[in-house]
This record gives sequence, structure tokens and C-alpha cells, in this order.
Amino acid sequence: IATLAECFAWLQRCDECIERLEELCRAKRAVINSNHIEPRQFLEDTGNIVFGRVRDAVERHDSVKVNTAFNGEFATKDKRANKSIITKNIEIYRCTDICEWCLHYFGSSQRLQTHEVDCQKLNDCTIRLPSENDRWLEFSNHRNQERVPFIVYADLKCVLRKTEPDKVDVSTSYAYQRHEAFNIGYYVHCSYDNSLSSYQFRRDNDCITWFARQLNDLAHRVKDIIPANVPMETLSKQQQVAYRTATRCHICGKLFAPDDTRVRDHCHLTGRYRGPAHSNCNLNYKNSLYIPVVFHNLSGYDAHFIIKEIATAYNGNVDLLPITKEKYISFTKHVDSTKDKNEKNFQKNCVKLRFIDSFKFLSASLDKLLSYFDKDKLKIVRSEFLTLSDEEIELLTRKGVFPYEYIDCTEKLQDTRIYCTRERLRSRCERMAAILHSNARRVQRSVLENRCLVIS
Repeated sequence: IATLAECFAWLQRCDECIERLEELCRAKRAVINSNHIEPRQFLEDTGNIVFGRVRDAVERHDSVKVNTAFNGEFATKDKRANKSIITKNIEIYRCTDICEWCLHYFGSSQRLQTHEVDCQKLNDCTIRLPSENDRWLEFSNHRNQERVPFIVYADLKCVLRKTEPDKVDVSTSYAYQRHEAFNIGYYVHCSYDNSLSSYQFRRDNDCITWFARQLNDLAHRVKDIIPANVPMETLSKQQQVAYRTATRCHICGKLFAPDDTRVRDHCHLTGRYRGPAHSNCNLNYKNSLYIPVVFHNLSGYDAHFIIKEIATAYNGNVDLLPITKEKYISFTKHVDSTKDKNEKNFQKNCVKLRFIDSFKFLSASLDKLLSYFDKDKLKIVRSEFLTLSDEEIELLTRKGVFPYEYIDCTEKLQDTRIYCTRERLRSRCERMAAILHSNARRVQRSVLENRCLVIS
């Protein structure tokens, strides 16, 4: 009897505990899945309860932010674990009045109408969501897969001309050096004919103007070359068999349908057979009129010296891809004088010079990448420096130093004495490693012995 009385006492305490828990849950606005409803259905029912409890707040403020916490006991085989999921600042809106221009929510139609008056003045376009049949993105500019016929690699050097402050008060900051370009070199590489590749450089105060003229001349030469249509070479037996048995277009990679027109695609500049293709793919697979001009660290340095001259030297718009007002990822110069003229005097298809920064897409520094390269394969460097020995080529192709602090005018480039002291090679606040200093002296001795005034 005593045991039975204790059991009834505990049962009463459990009922009281459950009642207090339910009261606490109501105070905390919690929802308990006491009936073991299927979790997905339980969460949907919980959402309806939450919306009901915050409806008054939404009506007063048009929207409300809700913090939610989901606690549950999960069973996996013979183990049980308690898990919690917390979401913060989930915003609930009163209505779904959305501006079709900017896709912002508004609590009333009146506010939406007031907003649209100003929004339509600022935005000349609207966001068009994809349809059900057009919801997947895929690459379509297949003409960009073909290697460009011509590319330019360029670099420039500057002297650091010393300047004096305008005011006597030296406590304020002032520019004590001015960077002035004095030397620029570029290499034009042709992807299909090495005889059209060349290296040019100029050392003078007007080197930037000269470089702009050179690019303009290159654009006109490319314009004369690109329209060429060399007949396709005769296909071998293996190529003919591969063409007849091919199931995919080599341009877009899609399967040939039974009603597709299959053609032989070839390079119009060399006549080389490239593979079977759809007729439409073949017609759109044209040679590019873009000439990439590659500078290393274009965005951070070189662009400041060339962009004004490139923009004003000859007619043509400049398209910018900016980071800031003075820093650009890339920019493109349209050479208007290369445009075609048809019977109606309508101009189109001009050559474009696209300036890009190799620093943006290289995985490591130039010195590091060059260390992986076999020096015997440096055909371009060896063709330009035929008289240099293997040791001198080794010095030329490794990371060197330049005496910026010493060369503050172009006249000092004519010096024949050894001037590579540590103090002059770098600012006083920096220290140069002994090995770099030693290499600089070796480079200079080699330069003086060969009577070459270029210090790499």
C-alpha cells in the first residue's frame, strides 16, 4: 500500500511538471511535437502558428524579424542525440507587393506606387527571370575558344626623377620622386606564322607616344591579314574516315542530329583542317579582331603611363572595366580607322586592342614560373640575343635588380662605371641580400663587356 501511495504521488508530480512545462512553453512561444507528427508536416504546422502569433506585429510595422530555434531528439539505430537548429533575423513581410524594376518588397500598394515613380527614372532596365525552358546556363561564345592570331607582350621602365617640395615647411608630406617612363619594349607573337612575330623597343622620353603609334600600325596590319581565306588542305584518309564517323561537332561538342548539315571546318589563315562541325557553328567560328596587349601589373602601375596616350592618339572609344576611378582590371581601345565601309558607308568590324594584366591570372611570380621552365626552350630570348653565352643567358633570365635610386635621369644610362652599390640599388629603409647584390655586379660586368646599355 505504501508503494502504491508513492506511485500516485509521483504521478501527480509528473502531471504538475507537464503543466508547468506547457505554461513555460506558452510563455516562451514554443511548439512541442508531443503527438509525434511527421517532422516535415510538423514544421509546416509550426510555420502557420508562428505567422499567427506575429500577425499583429506585421500589420503594425509591415515586416518583422523572427528568431527561431528547433530542438529535437534524433534516433540513429540504438543511439539517441539532441540537436538544435537556430535561425536568426528571418524577415516576414505583410504582403507581396514587389517592384518589378528592383524586386524590393513594400507593405502597401500606395508605397509601391510612390516608389515606382522614382525607381523607373533611375533604372532603364528590369530583371527578367529565366523561363522554365531556359533555366540552364551553358557556354555559347564558341568563337572565343580559338587561339587569337596575334598577341602583344609589353613592359616599360621608369626613372625616378627627384622633386623638391613647393613649401619650406618639410613637416608636411610631399612627393619627392616622380616616375617618368623612358623605355618600353614589346613582343608581337603570331600563333600560326613565326615570320610575323617581332620584338621592338625604344628608349627615349617619347617612348609612350611611339608605342601608341606602333599599336595603331599593328592594328592596320592585322586588319589586312584577318580577312584572308586560304583554301582548305587536302584531307588524308584518316581525316576523311574520322569526318564520316564523327558523332559530335568539334566546336560546340553537341551530337549531330539526323537533319543537321555537317561541314568541314578549317582555319582560313593557314588552310589547316580542324574537324567536323555544324553549319551554323562553322559560320560563326570567325577569327577574332581583338589583339590582347599583356602587361604584368597593368592595373597597379603600367596603365597610369599609357592609358592617356592610348585614348587620345587616334580616334576610337575606350571601354573600361574599372576597380576604382584610377585603377582598371582591363580596358579596350577601338581603332576606328580599321573599320569596314560598305555601300551605305556604314562602318563596322574594327580592330580592338584589349589591355590585360597577366598578374591577375598567373599562379605565381614570373621568377617562380620561369624557374620551372627549361632554359633550352627559350627560343624567343635566344633569337633576340644571339651573341650571349649560356652563362649570360642564365643571368638575363633570372630575377634581377635595377638601380632605381641611382638612375634619376636618362643621362645616367650612359654611365660606363660600376655604380651597383647597395645604397643606390634600394632605398635606405631596405636591405638587399648579398646574393642579389653579387648577381647585379655580374650582370653589370657582362653588360659593360658587351657594350650593351640595357640592364635587365
